Amino acid sequence: GSGRLRHVHSVRLQTRYDARSYPTGFSLSFENDVGQRYDIEGEVLASVPCRHWRKLPDGRTDKSRIMECMTRYRLGERVGFGMAEYLDHQDPADGDAFEGIRAGR
Repeated sequence: GSGRLRHVHSVRLQTRYDARSYPTGFSLSFENDVGQRYDIEGEVLASVPCRHWRKLPDGRTDKSRIMECMTRYRLGERVGFGMAEYLDHQDPADGDAFEGIRAGR
């Protein structure tokens, strides 16, 4: 590449989940300001679910699930490894489901 920063637009992200609502992979597509399109596939190799709870000033508890995922990234023939992170807020109005998906406790 030219080493120049480019504006990105037309982003599309589709995540795949298993029966436990853990992410298993994703497809990411985007285009930059000069019309270059990138299609990246992510394959989750391992996941660690983490809980984050904090008390709000009004006394309520904000609950989140953070999934740390070791991921293999593919862009054409290029392969790289890194982390993908997913954050789900728990909804007390839906029986404490995460974003409408009941997560393990």
